[in-house]
Amino acid sequence: MISKRHEGLLSVQKPGATRLPRKSSRLFPVLRLSGLLPFLTIALFFTSPQARAEEPLVLRTSAQIGGAPKFMGRNSEHTPSGFCPDLLRAIEAADPGLKFKGQDQWRTLSRIVYETSKGKLDLACGLQDSDSRRRSLHVIDFPVWTVDYHLLSRQDDTATPQNWADVRALSPDNIVLVNAGSSVIKKLEDLGIRVDSSGQTLQQNVDKLWNGRARFYYVRRPGLEQAGVKNVHNLRIHASALGSETFYMMVSPHLPENIVERISVTLQKLEKSGELQSLRDLWSEEELLL
Repeated sequence: MISKRHEGLLSVQKPGATRLPRKSSRLFPVLRLSGLLPFLTIALFFTSPQARAEEPLVLRTSAQIGGAPKFMGRNSEHTPSGFCPDLLRAIEAADPGLKFKGQDQWRTLSRIVYETSKGKLDLACGLQDSDSRRRSLHVIDFPVWTVDYHLLSRQDDTATPQNWADVRALSPDNIVLVNAGSSVIKKLEDLGIRVDSSGQTLQQNVDKLWNGRARFYYVRRPGLEQAGVKNVHNLRIHASALGSETFYMMVSPHLPENIVERISVTLQKLEKSGELQSLRDLWSEEELLL
């Protein structure tokens, strides 16, 4: 007896009919696919979740106008140089899963802070800490660089203030220039210093100082010579540092916490290896200064 399961597999050949050879259901497709296997394998690799996960995460950043020696080379045909481009490349080398873009796009300091706070940029390199920035940005609490700040004055100015009390004593001719958006503005105002922070760049403030629109310019010493600022050799930098400021990496509050942690861990690795200190030393070399 034939079971119902096999009944449909049998057929009756009519008299005079010619039986055609049954085609293989596997041979032809296997032969065709065998030539495509290398291409299918490559396609599957590049579209697999694992391959997508291995693609670096691109973080948006910016170069800072007037931020020498953190960023240098504006109006140059070359990629910006400076402490921050070197540091970002070091982070990429230490963590190949991270990639930065935008180092060749220039913004003012105020614009960088604003766009990072709104999530238009992901990271700002080398910003000074302040209460206002902590309210709008996520500060990675790892100091990447600490530099001294000095007063700059005209060569013919004989005043030699050793501290802020000396500067206040020169009133009313004691206006101090500070770059717009700098976190030191409030610190100086709290000390009773008359501050002019309308200048956006090193060159603008050097020109204002040279033209007698202020008595001093409060500026970090590294970067003056390298920035290619005009008239800077007609000015005098005071030997006594009136303060020091520490710079941090700051990121958008919209950036996931695990990415923030990766950046922090990588910075610690660079510190431990000595590479971060080498960058600090490189961009603070005395022969680069006035």
